[in-house]
Order: sequence, then C-alpha cells, then structure tokens
Amino acid sequence: MNALADVLAYVAVIVIGQILRLNGTFPRDAVRPMSMLVLYVTLPCSVIVFLSGVKLSSDLLIPFFVGLLSNWALIALAVLLTRREAERRGEPNLVPFSMLNLSGYNIGTFAMPFTMGIVSPVGFLSICLFDVGNAVMVTGGTYAIAVRDEKAGWRERLRSIGMRLLSSSCLWTYAFVLALAFMEVVLPRPILHFCEVVGKANPFLAMLLIGLSVNLRIDWAKFRPLVKLLVWRYVGNAALAALAFFFLPVAEEIRKALVLVLMAPMPAMGVIFTMKAKLDWETAANLNSVSVIVSVLLMTATIVFL
Repeated sequence: MNALADVLAYVAVIVIGQILRLNGTFPRDAVRPMSMLVLYVTLPCSVIVFLSGVKLSSDLLIPFFVGLLSNWALIALAVLLTRREAERRGEPNLVPFSMLNLSGYNIGTFAMPFTMGIVSPVGFLSICLFDVGNAVMVTGGTYAIAVRDEKAGWRERLRSIGMRLLSSSCLWTYAFVLALAFMEVVLPRPILHFCEVVGKANPFLAMLLIGLSVNLRIDWAKFRPLVKLLVWRYVGNAALAALAFFFLPVAEEIRKALVLVLMAPMPAMGVIFTMKAKLDWETAANLNSVSVIVSVLLMTATIVFL
C-alpha cells in the first residue's frame, strides 16, 4: 500500500509539472538547468545514501548484461520491423530513426527516482548496474550502429562513446558506490547526512522535471504512423521482462527491479542523436513524450501487481 501511495504521489507531481508548463508559470528555458541539478547533484546524493552499506554479490553482474542485451534486442527488433517497409516506401531513414528511438531506457531522471524507496537497496543497485550496460548504447553505441558516418571511423566512434561515458555523473557515482561496497567501507555519518538532505529533493525534482518536459502538443499526422513502433517497443520490453522474471538465476528482489526498469520510457539522448543524424527529431520528441506517459501507467501497474 505504501508503494502505491508513493507512486500516486509521483504521478501527482508529474501532473503539477505539466500544469506549470501549460499555464506558463515555469519558463521552458529553466528545464535544462533543473535537469543538470538532478543529474549532477540530487541524484548522485540519493544514490550514495540509498546504497550505503549494501553488500556485493555475483548476482549483480547479470543486470549489467541485461541492460546491454536489452538494447541490442530492441535495435534488432527495430530493423526487423522497418527494413522492408523502408524499402517499400523508399524511406531509408526510417530504419536508423527506428533504431535510435525504439531502444534505450531513461534511468537517471525517471526509473531511479520512480523506484527509489519502492525496491530494496539490492534491487536498486541492480538498476544502477542495468544503467551501466544501458549507458554504453544510449550514449553513442546505438548511434554508431544506426548511422553510417563515412567521415568517422570506428576508432572515432568508440572514442566519442567513451568520452560520453566518462562525462556521466551517474556512472561515476555508481563506480564510487561499488568501490565502497567492494572495500566494505561506509562513509562518515556527517557526509551521509548531507547527502541525505540533498537527496531527499531528488524524487520531487525529477518527477517535476518529467512533467515540465512532456509535450502534449503532438503533430498526430506525423505521429500516427509511428504508433506501431511504440507498441512494439513495449511488447518487446514485456517479453524481455517476462524472460528476466521467470528465467534469470538471481534473487527475486533483483528480478522485480529488472521488470520495473524494463518498462522505463525512451531516453532523452535518443532525441539528441536523432537530431545529430539529421532525422525527424520533432517526431522523436513526440514519441519520447508519449513513452513517458505510457511508462508511468505501466510501471504503476507493475508495482501494484508485483
């Protein structure tokens, strides 16, 4: 019951954010600095507090590979769904567009604040490790596969992916927490108290940010043909979630966390790389916004039934 109450509170904050966006109370240009505040300050602090004292086990290697392989599975699904249609319609850009916007998961500013306090610390750590595998693809791996840039070789592409990974505050936080857990070191109480005070703001800010970011003014003429793509994303993720829950040889708390995170929405980086590839980024942004709404509903239902 407490988990459902938390989720409903998160949904209410998302609605408040959307109301603030629609009535113009909150300026649009403030969304980016708020997202930086969440990614670089409140989220790392909340992760440090929530995972303080957690013990490592060999089971926790599996979520990393699930995060990586889930992206690969969705990329393959995108190719299967759109290759023939692209040839028939004479639209070769449909395949890379689908690869960039069908795969990937928004973990840092959605799945983590949404599940924090609902899953166990070990379950939350598995989400962090899932995000490491996910980040390899989201920060440039998928783009390197989807877009054939003749001017950039594989070395340049790998370097770009590596630089994006190294600049991720979330990954540095995971590395720090994992190092502490490996050495069985607990941070001093004053540091944990500071992180606790700052981290408490993370769920509210992250959910408010989602509400401010969702754009309900959608060009349905462009969006309607891509509904099938969105449906297949969640069908594919539901299949992956079923495989993870029923067949992975890990603790139940880890399997439940993986089922939840596989329902997360598309990452914002998909829109950025769609823009970089000179594809229809406005339609990608519409897909992203709708996926947030769908994921809120699916993750809420999953929490209730799990």
